[in-house]
Amino acid sequence: MFLKNTITYNGNFKCTALNDASTKTLTTNANNGEQPTDFSPMDILCSALGTCTLSVIAFASVRENLNLDGMKAEVVCSIDEKTHRAIGFDITITMPKNIAITDVQKKKLEKYANSCPVKASLNPELKINTVFIY
Repeated sequence: MFLKNTITYNGNFKCTALNDASTKTLTTNANNGEQPTDFSPMDILCSALGTCTLSVIAFASVRENLNLDGMKAEVVCSIDEKTHRAIGFDITITMPKNIAITDVQKKKLEKYANSCPVKASLNPELKINTVFIY
């Protein structure tokens, strides 16, 4: 199995990425001190981590017969000012209000959240803290 994206540099620190399978595109802007006009590559990394985490929780919720529509993830990335590398992520998962969920189900969902393939693909030195709000 493989994934393929084709990325074109458009000048002025902007790129367009084409997902070859879906033919959908997204644009990035490395900002370079300007007002952001698109997601930066680091924004996309945060989004990938958050969307993957929510997706694996959603897979688990189907098995548990839970409707998690409206679940949210807030991902905050800490960045080293000298190297501009990510050094950690704080993820806050907020469950929909008034959801009836047992402690056993909570543990299952939290276990799935920590098995996100994007998280598993990142450098293990990165500190990733995940907090759930029920």
